[in-house]
Amino acid sequence: MTRSLLTLILEEVARAATWPDRIARSSDVVSESLRFIERRCLGPLTLDDVAAAVNRTPSYVTTALRRATGRTAVAWIIAGRMAEARRRLLHSDENVDVIAERVGYSDATHFIRMFRRAHDGATPAAWRAQHGRSR
Repeated sequence: MTRSLLTLILEEVARAATWPDRIARSSDVVSESLRFIERRCLGPLTLDDVAAAVNRTPSYVTTALRRATGRTAVAWIIAGRMAEARRRLLHSDENVDVIAERVGYSDATHFIRMFRRAHDGATPAAWRAQHGRSR
């Protein structure tokens, strides 16, 4: 019995010694994933695409991102698209349908729904008007 306990303790010590390596690998996955999302979020992009780019499973990527940043991969994709949508709304006279397409949404209605969800219920046109830019 003592031998079994000693074996278990030694295994736990060995596992604990690899934690920094696991944390470093997780950190690399997080930074690689965020860079990939930043480069590609304005086009068609899914969690599966991000996972494939960093050679991990979708669940691993989204868990690593959530633990490190508090957001999932899909939330980061949406955040990148919304940031570009806000920039275009403020600095261009492009129609909302055009902006929707340019930030990765083929369906303008879906884009408007996502924008409202991210901006306290304001439509893109209302947000533009509120922030000093009218169409």
